[in-house]
Amino acid sequence: MNKAVDRFKSALYVLPKIDFFSDGGRGRVTHAIGLGNGLARNGLRVTMISGPGLAQFRHQLDSDIKIIEIGAQDRNVVIFSKFFWQLKLYSRLKAYLENSDGQLVITRYAVGNILLQLLMTRGSLGNQILALEVNSLAFHQYTAFPKRVRGSILKAEIGLLNRFDVVYAVSENLRGDLLGGGLKVSAVVAPNASNAVQMETPGNNGTEGPVRFIYFGQFHSYYDFDFLVSAFLKLRQTKLSTELHFWGGGELSHIVERLAEKDDAIRLHGRFNEYDLRSLFNPHTDVFVLPSKPASAAKITSPIKLFEYMSYGVPVLAAEVGQVPEILEHGKTAYLYNPHDLDSLVSLMVWVVENVAERKAVGIRAREEQLNHHTWQKRAATLLRDIGNRVETGNLTRKA
Repeated sequence: MNKAVDRFKSALYVLPKIDFFSDGGRGRVTHAIGLGNGLARNGLRVTMISGPGLAQFRHQLDSDIKIIEIGAQDRNVVIFSKFFWQLKLYSRLKAYLENSDGQLVITRYAVGNILLQLLMTRGSLGNQILALEVNSLAFHQYTAFPKRVRGSILKAEIGLLNRFDVVYAVSENLRGDLLGGGLKVSAVVAPNASNAVQMETPGNNGTEGPVRFIYFGQFHSYYDFDFLVSAFLKLRQTKLSTELHFWGGGELSHIVERLAEKDDAIRLHGRFNEYDLRSLFNPHTDVFVLPSKPASAAKITSPIKLFEYMSYGVPVLAAEVGQVPEILEHGKTAYLYNPHDLDSLVSLMVWVVENVAERKAVGIRAREEQLNHHTWQKRAATLLRDIGNRVETGNLTRKA
């Protein structure tokens, strides 16, 4: 028996944002569903609690996971609606814990829900182990603010984080920022993952056809689409039988649409359902691209897209930014490029186009790596072990 599972028995996973599931990017939803399933597959009784929209993802959650959806007040009165919803969730949370034998409460850090985060800190929820999941801080998001202002934001946020028992960050770089900012409580790292064990390996759609460089997902500001398109246009000068495809949408849709007009070989497909994409990808002719931008949140985040890419068995071409080189090895499980050197990316793209058998082998090895080390079940097991070890050794700061 996993000692951590035996100790905690059950886990309450709180997503404390009114529009967490009803609005916003798919990455955070994918993460929440993945971690919930991962905890359940380690033998814990899992309850997930959040706002409107959670129930629509019931079919993606393991059948024994319990969900509690807290409805909204009048959404026309936005400020008051969010305020009262936070109190409503906290009240429901307290009532639930009074009848629960579990000790572990995991909540995601939400920059805009400070009231709820304060209500959920140490001393207010009984004798629970409170773990705070951190993807990024306001400190990381407000980069345009003066240095002194950002320093004050970081200090306030770290003060809040120090009122939890353990903080888990999604990358080593983020953990380093937290410790450097004065974090005193235990800090562990649990990157994202993918439930590839449930996904089908792409079928053989033929070995002939143009090499397609493919991006699918949200068009976020921490991806350098302009850099990618510039490299592709230079590639096309010598490799005409190549294409660049984009599936997705988001904040930079207008920029990607403008870039797609530069060449007929750049195809823009719009938003998608991931499950509908499986049959579209071909490990013989396709290459996934992850064009992370160096001076951006990509330095501290854990890109779910990275693990999704690995799960398809399609070779990956990724910028050497943040967590990427910690997960992938150049020439073995991916092709990594310097995001500051356009010509080196072009040369690498040429090499990838010309070496069909090698790039297919890289894709296969990436999928094996993902299945062996980066499923949500394995990720949750590591998280439970690390938190459990700190409980066993008494390394949790429990001062109110």
